Amino acid sequence: MSKQVYLVCEKAVSGDISRPQLAQVLQEHAIEHKILTVSQRSAKNKPAISRELFERIVWLCFSTPDAVRLFFASFNDLPASTYKCAAQDLNTAAALLQQGLKTDYIPVKPLLLQQSSIFEKQGELVAAVDGQEWAGLPATVNIVLTDRKALSFSIPKETEAVFLLNTPREAEYLLRVAHNDGIFLCKNPATAEVCWQYGVKVVLPTDFTYEGMLAELQKIIHC
Repeated sequence: MSKQVYLVCEKAVSGDISRPQLAQVLQEHAIEHKILTVSQRSAKNKPAISRELFERIVWLCFSTPDAVRLFFASFNDLPASTYKCAAQDLNTAAALLQQGLKTDYIPVKPLLLQQSSIFEKQGELVAAVDGQEWAGLPATVNIVLTDRKALSFSIPKETEAVFLLNTPREAEYLLRVAHNDGIFLCKNPATAEVCWQYGVKVVLPTDFTYEGMLAELQKIIHC
């Protein structure tokens, strides 16, 4: 039986898929795959946060490009250049650049694996902007800008499936529905932890990058 590769992702507020970079990696290596959208974000009303609290915040940690766009649309009167900015990934860093801001920090591995993150070392007030994906972040303030809803999907039972998973939340939405006899290739331990709770077969690369996922995927496909 041939293996069917599914790139699991969610839809952004705009309706675009959230993992274009990984999709591009798969296309560049001629790996046939299907996009499996399991959830979609939608914008919430502007959260009520006082000016005094914003004046105390040092780090703004953005989880997605949506988080960047919605934050600066909601709080366009803030002196953005006075903050240090962290981005969950390169796509989020690119969205910050479009706002004229440099990214001061991008985690190369999940924060929960770091003995002491950059935020803990400096002891500064941290705000997670739509920070559901910042596993291990000791955020003092969580600025929630989006809601998520589950999307319906189906997977043929006769398919030998390989699921590519980036985040714990994507894993959760998938495993509420998906049968558990596939292979779940996780980008990082936080995502793998969700899959282990469901008792599924997990593959975890030693290099928590898209290149690390690709190397493991090629082994799975050709075994």
